[in-house]
Amino acid sequence: MLRDSRSDRAVKPRLCNIFEDRYRKIEILGKGNFGEVFLAEHVATQRKVAVKVVDTRLFKNDDQRRHAENEKEICKLFQKRYKHPHIVDVTEVNVHDQSIYFVLEYVEGGELYQQIKNKGRIGEPQAKKWFKELVEAVAYIHKHSIVHRDLKPENVLVDKMGKIKLCDFGFGKVFDATKLLDTYCGSPFYAAPEMVTATPYRGPPVDMWSCGVILYAMLTGQLPFHCDTMPELFKKISLAHYVEPNTLSDEALHLIKALLCRNPKRRITAENALKHPWLHSDPPTHHIKKMIKIPSTNTFRKSAIKSNALSISSTLPSPVISVGDEELASYNTTSEQQKTSNNKATAARYILHGLNKKSQVAPTREKNKDSTKKGSRALLVTAERIKRFFSNTFFHRRLTTT
Repeated sequence: MLRDSRSDRAVKPRLCNIFEDRYRKIEILGKGNFGEVFLAEHVATQRKVAVKVVDTRLFKNDDQRRHAENEKEICKLFQKRYKHPHIVDVTEVNVHDQSIYFVLEYVEGGELYQQIKNKGRIGEPQAKKWFKELVEAVAYIHKHSIVHRDLKPENVLVDKMGKIKLCDFGFGKVFDATKLLDTYCGSPFYAAPEMVTATPYRGPPVDMWSCGVILYAMLTGQLPFHCDTMPELFKKISLAHYVEPNTLSDEALHLIKALLCRNPKRRITAENALKHPWLHSDPPTHHIKKMIKIPSTNTFRKSAIKSNALSISSTLPSPVISVGDEELASYNTTSEQQKTSNNKATAARYILHGLNKKSQVAPTREKNKDSTKKGSRALLVTAERIKRFFSNTFFHRRLTTT
């Protein structure tokens, strides 16, 4: 019988049939809505592993069952076929007595979330290393038709050697590139615009948006999209309104902008992100910011903040306004004349966007009063439905500077 090594007490009988005579439980690492993760030791080799137990009896709907089946399918692929240095290894996947057991590589060092919380913000050299490793892992799963859909610092581990390990495919999915997905899941603070507006989407761009939020959080210690209510949060995400701190290098700002691109078709891919100059430049150059930064004065900035068009957080230092919709994924071949033209066009779009006080999470299709009312009601219903889904499927810890 599996026993707790600290107190020698017998643990739940449902664990025994799977791990009898092979593993010894050490301690609980964490608990979730549907089970727990505990640290165990292989009796024969003394190798430590993390065991995730999902109790299917706790599921409340079919969506939760589908997520569990997806995770089981993905973990079996990692157990038998796929391996990557920046993805947690899967040793075993077993089903017994209405529970699913995942035996995983134990990663000492903790979560990226804790690193950000402890340091307040990560310096660009370190953030560059970690982000590159994260995107390498994301590029690998996308190449093998797997989407994560819950990328956040809590699901990114840092081992004792200081290397990134991606984990937790609880919302993962093996996707068909020719088909759209319509399950809206993950953490709302890291969710892409197509998620919060309940728009059918393709998987990889959703992950890349979340990577952009993670990169922003690492470099600033703050979340780019943060509001007190879900409708306000969803609106800012759907419009891609966030603040660009001027303390970051030009290349870092450009990469964040390419990741937090409102249009998923123009959002940078994992493969292209790995080619971005920020991941290869040392020290960073300063030519990109001139191309994407909107010329502004103090009066212009105060006016924009007063209109509440782009104001996110008063805690970030000296913000530079970001438009966040028309994104340039490739810029190396742009001529000086094109750069000037892009600056003027971007500034014009920003001014028009700031004056539009009727921005919604999703645009109404008609301009008459009746259709506007119907559109507003539909928006409220959609926002409330997504809010209920998010509140029932996950838990979020906010990033704050210390």
